[in-house]
Amino acid sequence: MKRKIIFGIILILTFFILLPSNNVMAIESSGGYKIEDYHIDMIVHENNIFDITETITVNFTEPRHGIFLRIPEVNSIKRTDGTFSNNIVVISNIRANYPCDSYHESGDIVIKIGDENKTIIGKQVYVVKYNYDIGKDPLKDEDEFYYNLIGNKVDVTIENFSFNIEMPKPFDTSKMGITSGKYGSTSISNVNYQVVGNTISGNTYTSLNPEEIVTIRIYGLPEDYFVNENYHPDTSVDFAKFAMVLSAIFIVISFVLWVDYGKDDKVVETVEFYSPDGYNSAELNYMYHGGVTTSGVTSLLIHLANKGYVKIIEEGNNSFAIKRLKDYDGDNEVEKIFFRDLFDNKDIARKEDLSKRFSSTVEVITSKLTETYHDKIFEKLSDSKRVYPLIMAIVIIIINIFNFAFVNRSTNIPLVVTSIFVCFAAITILIIFTIIMTKRTKYGISILGRIKGFKRFLETAEKEQLEKLVEDDPEYFYDILPYTYSLGVSNKWVKRFDGILVNEPNWFMGNDGFNFIIFNNFMNSTMSTLSNSAYSGGDVGGFGGSGGSSGGGFSGGGSGGSSIGSW
Repeated sequence: MKRKIIFGIILILTFFILLPSNNVMAIESSGGYKIEDYHIDMIVHENNIFDITETITVNFTEPRHGIFLRIPEVNSIKRTDGTFSNNIVVISNIRANYPCDSYHESGDIVIKIGDENKTIIGKQVYVVKYNYDIGKDPLKDEDEFYYNLIGNKVDVTIENFSFNIEMPKPFDTSKMGITSGKYGSTSISNVNYQVVGNTISGNTYTSLNPEEIVTIRIYGLPEDYFVNENYHPDTSVDFAKFAMVLSAIFIVISFVLWVDYGKDDKVVETVEFYSPDGYNSAELNYMYHGGVTTSGVTSLLIHLANKGYVKIIEEGNNSFAIKRLKDYDGDNEVEKIFFRDLFDNKDIARKEDLSKRFSSTVEVITSKLTETYHDKIFEKLSDSKRVYPLIMAIVIIIINIFNFAFVNRSTNIPLVVTSIFVCFAAITILIIFTIIMTKRTKYGISILGRIKGFKRFLETAEKEQLEKLVEDDPEYFYDILPYTYSLGVSNKWVKRFDGILVNEPNWFMGNDGFNFIIFNNFMNSTMSTLSNSAYSGGDVGGFGGSGGSSGGGFSGGGSGGSSIGSW
């Protein structure tokens, strides 16, 4: 169950971290059309909202459905003096003279115009209108108008480009510049314009090549040139900061809960030669780990063999058969479940059959052991506190899922990504607290100390001591063998018996007698089969064209800028 929770949470978080953008339609295509004329009319209001009309004359040379415009909603503003700023815009009231749809994608809004059920060819004139709310001016002590009239993702030549911009108030024309060219260009040789009153009109002398940008900037405007602008908060950044702070708080709270309710008392090891309190190897495995491992389940095979229920037969080529000698008649529910699932009403079981029969055995045995022993070794109060770190982890996941909706509209992607990884680390820590929050009872501490002492003995026992134990009980080596697999010390246990004579087990039939190396390979292979089976079963982002200044801006340095493609 713990593995399911951990895997599920990690999978969910990873899914949302790696989730691609919300548009799944590949609509961009180059060629098949040309832009004969492109004209922009813009009315700039005092509140820094632009009413924009784009009239685009397109000639389709191949059948197409229409065109699309891609307009940035997240902008990184850069100036030639080295200053920069970021903004998030709101584009609304979108309409066109043909059917259109819009969606958000990778920090842009895409306006898709045309009919998916109809293709067209030849000349078409598209008129697209929208409101562009640029929000608060980022500069202190002055305002600016800095806008890309054409974006850098137009994939064909624009043969004729013109514009008409109506500003809300008078401005100093000596502080205005228009540039054209590839991103970063400060060239103005291709732009002819004039200013009449508050209106700027212009056009390019020659055609614009693909990916060439036209940008206008008016700087040094009075601080109150734009008034009553709308504030567009970077919601993703706000959430990212909140998520990181909240993650730190949750970790501290979980640590305090663990100290108060989950931290175990000191474990004192004792010397043990046999399994404490007579537990079988799977029960001991549960007492030690607080859950059941695959080796803990597999070790029951030797335990049942020692009791005369099964025989292991070597068939050659690393193949083994497990033969039923008699029906299980004991009263241990865990052993009964293992025996039942091992044979499934048959007399012979082989490794290749186990994947079909053990998909739920580990989970059922875990459930049975938990039902029987959990409250005996773990305090109920600490169990009740385990839910809090898990709830905190889920809260952080929900915050990140919600935040993911705004990632593409963030001005600080590195911060958002950092927040996601911080939250991922916090979730991992909270899950760990959920797992270790279980505090052992006095008996749970006592039995853990005895098991640790038993395990240490299996790893470090002296030869003389083992000889005495074998002398008293000739079957001692084999009676203890299932516990060595359960506790993961089988190889060390066998080495302790170098030079000590032990009888071959009557439950193993090998081609050359009992060979521990061959038998150990069989056990490890069986454990791997059971582990794979359990796992597969579900366990466990004014100047003319002949000269003048760029106005402190450059091509592509401002906000906005429509890019065009066909679909």
